[in-house]
Amino acid sequence: MVTSRSICHYGPLLALSIIITLFLCGLYCTFLWFPPWASIAGAIHVTVFVSWVTLIIKYFLKSIWLGPGYLPLRWRLDDETAASVLQFCAVCNGYKAPRSHHCSKCGR
Repeated sequence: MVTSRSICHYGPLLALSIIITLFLCGLYCTFLWFPPWASIAGAIHVTVFVSWVTLIIKYFLKSIWLGPGYLPLRWRLDDETAASVLQFCAVCNGYKAPRSHHCSKCGR
């Protein structure tokens, strides 16, 4: 669920401020050393730089707002040999997905 708390927290705000600061410093250096009006290469450089930073900010905000998702209840693997290395949760009657965590009472 999208809430204002997901972005108005010190972690995301710090990350966004670092991204924007590095973008502005890079843009300043780009206009100082490779002015886009001086050559075609300078214009290409600025276009690629700005598009990369735009994509970085877009996917950072998308990861904040969407969250990691969840597995359906009683999720099981198709391959039983791989199931031997996964943890089984008796409360929700399913395997725990790799690199994920259950809450203390399986509140998902």
